[in-house]
Amino acid sequence: MKIKIGFIGMGNMGSLLLKQMKLLDNNLIKFCIFDRNQHKLEQNCSGYNVIVCNSELELIQKSHIIFLCVKPNEYDDLLIKIKNFNPNIIVVNITIGYPLKRMIEILGNENSKVVRVMPSTTMVTKKSVIGWTYKNLTPKQIKLFNYLFKYCGNLYELSEKEIDIVSVISGSLPAFIFKFIESASDGSVYCGLNREKSYQIIAKTMISSAQLVLDKIASTTELKNQVTSPNGSTIHGILELEKNNFSFAIMNSIIKTYEKTQKN
Repeated sequence: MKIKIGFIGMGNMGSLLLKQMKLLDNNLIKFCIFDRNQHKLEQNCSGYNVIVCNSELELIQKSHIIFLCVKPNEYDDLLIKIKNFNPNIIVVNITIGYPLKRMIEILGNENSKVVRVMPSTTMVTKKSVIGWTYKNLTPKQIKLFNYLFKYCGNLYELSEKEIDIVSVISGSLPAFIFKFIESASDGSVYCGLNREKSYQIIAKTMISSAQLVLDKIASTTELKNQVTSPNGSTIHGILELEKNNFSFAIMNSIIKTYEKTQKN
């Protein structure tokens, strides 16, 4: 029997998860989808061999695992429907700040199988960082989840405290990085470099620099020192960054984003 994976909500994240999971062996898995917005279904799922459900209830009853890819304010009502019509399903929450404890509380059973996973748009590279945590899954089900995210990236098992922090890094940090690339490109264009060349060179420089960190060649401080000579151009550039509170801005952007997730 095929495992049926259901998605409620076919917006950016729901459709991207489906796209990456469709790369898996279709002999093992069947996908069910539902979205109240018919246009989203047609726009994001055209050409996919999936079961398009006519209601949330139909999808809940057909699925073995269900991903809630909707706004957090819709979670409570959906969990109540799941409790009433398919209490044995594995429920996956992909939003920030909605704890497993709350899911179990609404489902009304301490043995409910619940998961929090924090995907990001970088999944399309198949190298994304994805944090997850869960309660009451069997070893076989844990193995299944690792398989489901095979073409999404690196799945990191975390505590629930850690997952909110990692979700900021893996989910929000890409936007900060894109902003950095955009600004660095503007500076390069101002100095006379072609826009497209600047994007390519900046992005590849970031990849190669990050690889040095991953390979543990040296500490980030040592790596920085290797390219900063006395009174050289690089240290002058770093001085300009620090004049504008670069280090504080990066630290504070992470802290404030995390604090916002705790208020949702």
